[in-house]
Amino acid sequence: MESGSVDKLRILINEDLPSDAGLMENELRRAGFDFVSTRVATRVGFLAALRDFRPDVIVSGCSLPTFPGPQALKLAKEHDSMIPFIVITDAMNEETAVECMKAGADGYVLKDRPARIGPALRAALEKRGALLEKRRAEELLAAAERKFRTIFENANDAILLLDGERFVEVNPMAEHMYAASRKDLLNRSLLDFSPTEQPCGVNSRSLAIDRIRAALGGTPQSFGWRHLRTDGLPVDVHVVLSPVEIGGKPLVLAVVRYIAESKLMEHDLREGEERYRRLSQQFNALLDAIPDALLLHSRELEIVWANRAAIDFIGENDPGSSERHCYALLHRTSAPYDGCPVLESFRTGMPAKSIIPFPGDRTWEVRAVPVKNETGEVENVIELGRDVTEIRKLEQQLIHAQKMEAVGQLAGGIAHDFNNIITALIGYADLLLMKLAEGDPSRHFVEQMLTTAERAADLTQGLLAFSRKKVFNLQPVNFNEIIRWAQSFLVRIIGDDVEIRTELEPRDLIVMADSGQIEQVLMNLAANARDAMPNGGLLTLRAARCELDAGFIRVHGYGEPGCYLCVEVSDTGVGMDEETQRKIFEPFYTTKEPGKGTGLGLSIVYCSGNGSLDTSLDYAAIRFSSQLWRISSGDVKAFFSTRHSLL
Repeated sequence: MESGSVDKLRILINEDLPSDAGLMENELRRAGFDFVSTRVATRVGFLAALRDFRPDVIVSGCSLPTFPGPQALKLAKEHDSMIPFIVITDAMNEETAVECMKAGADGYVLKDRPARIGPALRAALEKRGALLEKRRAEELLAAAERKFRTIFENANDAILLLDGERFVEVNPMAEHMYAASRKDLLNRSLLDFSPTEQPCGVNSRSLAIDRIRAALGGTPQSFGWRHLRTDGLPVDVHVVLSPVEIGGKPLVLAVVRYIAESKLMEHDLREGEERYRRLSQQFNALLDAIPDALLLHSRELEIVWANRAAIDFIGENDPGSSERHCYALLHRTSAPYDGCPVLESFRTGMPAKSIIPFPGDRTWEVRAVPVKNETGEVENVIELGRDVTEIRKLEQQLIHAQKMEAVGQLAGGIAHDFNNIITALIGYADLLLMKLAEGDPSRHFVEQMLTTAERAADLTQGLLAFSRKKVFNLQPVNFNEIIRWAQSFLVRIIGDDVEIRTELEPRDLIVMADSGQIEQVLMNLAANARDAMPNGGLLTLRAARCELDAGFIRVHGYGEPGCYLCVEVSDTGVGMDEETQRKIFEPFYTTKEPGKGTGLGLSIVYCSGNGSLDTSLDYAAIRFSSQLWRISSGDVKAFFSTRHSLL
């Protein structure tokens, strides 16, 4: 027998005569079949071929002495009922062949008509193909039914199949929804589980019939409905009706969902959104309440978010402005600030801090904190900016006050001892002068001794004033009178080449002050003005009421709003550079030649105006003079409080 590729048709021939088997093979080739075959003639060989050869077709003689065709058919069908089986018989055994057909054979061929083997085999193969297609379709249908049955049985919604108004199939969720078993629901009407009227006031029967008819007409329906459970409890549901056809019969598929659950979910969602909105408002209010500027920067250095303090500092009144870069809004520049901690934080991924100058002579302490994503990449940077301008000013004031206090204590101690010595020198010199005759040539030397001693005494008085060892005698004084007296006195001190001009208010200006200290202040300022005008000039003394408002306090960082007396001393001298202005109130600092200045003039002015940290006196502390006073080209201005004045 032939053998070959397994891709060819495999034919098992049960025949004891090789010649008969060869005849069948020749007819099959003539009919166009490409096949391989094997021949057996015994039961054992047949079973082995079924197992090993795995035939696609079996051709068997009918009345074989060793292994008859009916026995082979029985074994073949037990092995695989889908294998085509063709019986070969002679005319005398045609009845046996018919019995084989009844037992499941797919065809028979008479030996005297061998050409019929081709059509018979082709018909058997077509029959097997049709049966295989049917089997596959049945298997797919069964799988689909299992899948949809699983979905049907486990759905979270009630699913019902309606024939008109009656239930013909329900799932377990429908049993739960209606509080009834499947048996109690089947063939019951939808209206058995509905009130007479729906909440909208429409009759349930008429509304249900309209909805079902519309669904059967091909228009799906979606609507709310109120059901009644078997225990009488009303249930609000949402119903979707869709037309289906099962077994050629038009039905309606109803999917029913609890509205209460969706409403609860909607309620929870709304409640969560409201809670988030409240928390967001509270969080934003908290950030806006922080006096420090808080900003969120993108990698492009654009401001993503800013709190109220930052917005106020930026001064961005136009919310529609397209400019978002921090360096343009904060520094008024076209490029990032060199040394910006935000840039450093983006670059290193670490927090950064720096002291940065801002427009308007402001100084800020800026901290930057990176915001990273899940991969550790810096996506944004939070900037915390604090205006430390006033803190820096107060630090400088404190350092200056502490320095002045230390120097004052030293000067006061020295001045007391030195004053005792000077007092004794003056006393002995006076006694000596009294003993000398008018024409005695020694009188000139004694008089020079007294003049020098008096200058030394004046110096000790200045040191005592500087050290605040002298007690202030506060009483109501008219500042106009002090200035008029000072004008008449200063004319004799500063010389004829300097003109003195006063500008006073017509009414009296009464403040609580020590007139002696104020006179000393004016004399020291006039002396400095005279030295600044070696070729003559104009010295102006002004006194007038003024109001210090919140703007002044914000700029200068100290004081209280209210009415003040402003005393201004100005001259037309050469003025001072910035370095000199920073040092004018330091004790013993002078720009004069050696022997022409002690360096205590403006220091005494500073101390005479309450130079210590004590702020209990009723006129403004001149310890603030390095900020309060305008010092330019010899122009000096001070403010005295009138809170306890007699006005």
